Amino acid sequence: MARETPASARSGPPSIANSHASSKPLPARPGTSGTEMLLTTKRRHASEKLQKAQRAERAYKAKKRTAIARADLAESKEHFRKARHHLREGLHMFACVVKSVPYVIGERRESSMQRKQERQRKRDEEKKKRLEERWAAGDNSTRSDSVDAGTTAPEDEAADAEATPAATA
Repeated sequence: MARETPASARSGPPSIANSHASSKPLPARPGTSGTEMLLTTKRRHASEKLQKAQRAERAYKAKKRTAIARADLAESKEHFRKARHHLREGLHMFACVVKSVPYVIGERRESSMQRKQERQRKRDEEKKKRLEERWAAGDNSTRSDSVDAGTTAPEDEAADAEATPAATA
């Protein structure tokens, strides 16, 4: 398929061309005009350019992501530093709270006792008021109950006071 180049088309004097031809044959010319070779070369160059562009793009993205990662790392370090500080403060405050627990319990117990005493005082006042109302109404059954309990009505005290000097005289 390859055509031979005619001897007259060879460059140089015939003696040089013949001596060169006998030692080494000339390369064969391509079968087509250079179009196929040109297309192959262009495709190879385009493929190389594409690979180079892809490598550059990957490098650019990696550099960009690395910068973002560095910023994130610095920010996370700052957050962890603050978290460590806040944890230390929180533990310190919790220790203070634990030390103060007996005082808190004592205060609650004291306020509970005060509320309980206040309720008891109000109940006692209500009972006393009801008894006085019954005595004022003239109910003797409650008067005997109160004598058994050790309490006396004001009228009974006055009557006892009058009876005592007469009994001694």
